[in-house]
Amino acid sequence: MWLAALVSLVAAPAVPPPAPDVSVPAPLVSPPAPDVSRPAATPAPADVRAAVERWRAAQTAGDFAAYESLYAPAFQGVRRSGEKTVTLDRAGWLADRKRMFAKPMRVDVTDLVVHGDAAEFTQTWSSAAYTDRGPKRLRFDGRLRIVHEEMLVSVRVADAAACRAALELKGAVEVVAPDPKSSRHVCLAETKEDRDGTHVLALIAPAAKGWKVLERFEFSLAAYEDEETSEGGSASVEAVALGPAERGVRLTRTTKKEGPMYADTRTSEALYRVRPDGLALVFEVESTSSTGEADRFVERAVVLDEKAAGGLYELEVTTTTRSISDHGGENTEETEKARYRWDGRAYAPADD
Repeated sequence: MWLAALVSLVAAPAVPPPAPDVSVPAPLVSPPAPDVSRPAATPAPADVRAAVERWRAAQTAGDFAAYESLYAPAFQGVRRSGEKTVTLDRAGWLADRKRMFAKPMRVDVTDLVVHGDAAEFTQTWSSAAYTDRGPKRLRFDGRLRIVHEEMLVSVRVADAAACRAALELKGAVEVVAPDPKSSRHVCLAETKEDRDGTHVLALIAPAAKGWKVLERFEFSLAAYEDEETSEGGSASVEAVALGPAERGVRLTRTTKKEGPMYADTRTSEALYRVRPDGLALVFEVESTSSTGEADRFVERAVVLDEKAAGGLYELEVTTTTRSISDHGGENTEETEKARYRWDGRAYAPADD
């Protein structure tokens, strides 16, 4: 009986293994997703410079679409205008800037320096009625999109028109900014266009509307001319550094009288310290020349020496005296040097 069972087991057909389920595809191995949190490579300096130029050109051209495309989604900006500071995200920044594109403007970039992904430069922004200047910083991502923008200091800039309006004058104007970090400007103006010889030196500063005069004074360079004689003069002003942290201006005035047989010239060189509310005269010298039967010249040159005492640099004054004779006499020339030191109230001769 057990033999029959064994025979039947051997004779039974083998049960094949189940066929694979081809209706379910085998899983595929996908590549890892890119790590978008990893910053892209630092852009090349030349590419950063080109991106800054695109940024500048878009504003000057009034192309808001081009300007908008330069900003990254995660952008953050700091806007300064005068003493007002505002921090904005991309949406707020572009909404604010879009209003500015409604009127013509000009953006100039100078002193551009690239440090890695950052560009630093001096920006001058101007419209028909407003100009400001200051250092600005832009930072870029690897796709050369701006991720941060900040005006580090904003200083209003006065031009000749601002000086004329503040002084209520129509004549020629020179304007200088003694301190590039300050909005105070010095104006040198003629009182009238007909050159009557009266000039104004003034210190102006921003006001709620336009500019205000902090201090002004007048001086005369009287103009006169007839068939034989003439009298007139000229004036100029330039910014100077009077000390490590002191700014001022140098005012040069020249008057000249001429006749058939003579010519007399006087040149005054004055240094003014720019104070918060006005101008303070700190030093003045005069040079003269007289031509006629005997010519005599006294020339004085003032040099600011970077040795500071009491906050202001020391001065070195070189005086050259020359006499020239037209009748065979002796010609002479002498040169002297003198040093002056600030004692806290005025310049006094230095002891050493």
